[in-house]
Amino acid sequence: MSRLADSFHNMSAAYMMKNRDAEFDELTAYINAFADKLAVTDRVAQRLLKEQYGELRAPQLMTINAVA
Repeated sequence: MSRLADSFHNMSAAYMMKNRDAEFDELTAYINAFADKLAVTDRVAQRLLKEQYGELRAPQLMTINAVA
């Protein structure tokens, strides 16, 4: 009985993937575009933090070199 249920589940999953609504495809495209935009935003934020961290460390290094 379990094998029959698994087989039926696999067949229905394949059928649903082939015959899904257009709304599902639109939502999938929207989510993928949103994920791409979030990734770009994250990369920009990481770059800004890296630059700010570098600016904060630069005066410290100059002070240490001036004392030595």
